[in-house]
Amino acid sequence: MADPFGTFEQQLHSALATVAPALGVHGALPITEVPPERTGHLAVPCFVLAKPLKVRPEEAALRLQAALETAASESRIELPGSLSTAGGFLNLTLEPARLAASVLEAVQDEGARYGHWPSSGTTVLLEHTSANPTGPFHVGRARNPILGDTLARVLRAAGDIVEVHYWVNDVGKQVVILSWGVEHMARLTPSAAEREKPDHQLVTYYQQANAAMETDPTVAAAVDARLRALESGDRSAREAVASGVREMLVGMQQTLRDLDVTIDVWDYESSLISDGSTKAVVEGLSSSPHAGVEEGAHFLDLAALGLGGKERFYFTRGDGTSLYTTRDVAYHRAKARKADRLINILGEDHKQQAAELAAALKVLDVPTLPESVFYSFVALPEGRMSTRSGRVVFIDDLIEESVKRAEAEVRARRPELSPEEWAKISRHVGIGALRYNLVRVKAAKNITFSWEEALSFDGDSAPFLQYSHARCAAILRKAAGAPAASSVQQFSTLTDQREQALLWTIGRFPSLVRQCATTLEVHHLPSYLNLVATECNRFYEHCPVLGAPQQAARLSLVAATKQTLGNGLRLLGIEPLEQM
Repeated sequence: MADPFGTFEQQLHSALATVAPALGVHGALPITEVPPERTGHLAVPCFVLAKPLKVRPEEAALRLQAALETAASESRIELPGSLSTAGGFLNLTLEPARLAASVLEAVQDEGARYGHWPSSGTTVLLEHTSANPTGPFHVGRARNPILGDTLARVLRAAGDIVEVHYWVNDVGKQVVILSWGVEHMARLTPSAAEREKPDHQLVTYYQQANAAMETDPTVAAAVDARLRALESGDRSAREAVASGVREMLVGMQQTLRDLDVTIDVWDYESSLISDGSTKAVVEGLSSSPHAGVEEGAHFLDLAALGLGGKERFYFTRGDGTSLYTTRDVAYHRAKARKADRLINILGEDHKQQAAELAAALKVLDVPTLPESVFYSFVALPEGRMSTRSGRVVFIDDLIEESVKRAEAEVRARRPELSPEEWAKISRHVGIGALRYNLVRVKAAKNITFSWEEALSFDGDSAPFLQYSHARCAAILRKAAGAPAASSVQQFSTLTDQREQALLWTIGRFPSLVRQCATTLEVHHLPSYLNLVATECNRFYEHCPVLGAPQQAARLSLVAATKQTLGNGLRLLGIEPLEQM
């Protein structure tokens, strides 16, 4: 595979390794990108070099430049460009024709695979969303499925073998409450759901049952009795709960499909009770010297395990039944046998729970511990949301509103299109706007959803990227039949600073994909693609394509831009559009 940025970076590393020992440096000198306000592509900060040379960083940069240029003149190294200094930095500016050929040949050769790496052989089990099947997904946790799905796409592009799992709570108290509500509340109160989807129909019964539990002790007793029966293996209790869960999941799965989120495997908590995994965890934790019992409830002493926050990690109730946390330990113990890496996408309110899970897994000598990506919740002007109380905005509402607003925008911009074309484009624009807006901010940072930002056609949004992709497609359609550049000699005409800036940005794509996969931080990808689209627009405004003397080379640059935007949008789960 081709990685233009990585190739140039490695060439500079090799050159530095040749001359650095003579300058008193025996480790690798750092390399960074040149800041936008300076000239060049790659920079070597010379502050580390200044110390052994006992000079200021500015002087160290000059000495390093002299050493590299001498080595190049003696053919001991190869430099892919020219050197200059700025302050305490040594800057490398790539030779224009070499940059153009490297980038454009890489994109032409790899096409839809540009930015994708060879197989690493690493297997990854990625779990995300895993919301309780007691109601539709709400906006507060909308980042979970989109972050998880985007990360799965990025990890696969980086060469990992990824399997996406959803952990279904089909034995906990919440789903027992749902099953009781469906059986009893449905006969008393007709459904008040606003949608026909099963999850919207059933959540009203769950909310009513919760309200009944708070005022009627007999309801709470009935729920507790069913919970005990469920864990003991009672067939009727299991089927009553499973029926509600199955119906609820039909609606929840439809929402995931609407977001273009794919789950490979659905794991059920009940299976870990029936196969004895949960019992084995209870026995294993109970035998630990850090275990204790209070009023029949078993726990681990977290302080003795060096974990703060809470004193105890309970893994059974006083009546001997297991807890969600117990089954979660069993689940991760089972997952650790299936993959090299375990990655979980979790809300910020699960940090303590994740630490307790890891402590319990260590007690059981599980070798592969989960890595967690924590996200902050999505906020709307209405404030916090609760499924139990009914004061909630669902993801389905967000999808519907986003597509509706996108269609109004598309109709205004393209009145000549047919209703079918309006609907198709609006769907892709609306869903793309949601996905982009919810991953463009670092997961750990708070985010307030903004329609103006999400559906903007002017920058840092999915519609802006889709429009830039469509603009490239339109140029290529107009030039149908005209040859694109195919030789280094033709590529050498791309010397304008806007052309060079766009080429450099496109060349960074493979390394950017690997960076996102390595750090598990996918917010770098939308930021990068926004830069590609911005540089593309600057190029388009200043460098005519059709009819220009450099038409063939510029068409190649337009095609490479379109390919890079398309590949990147697909990693974000957003459809690249040929027209808007």
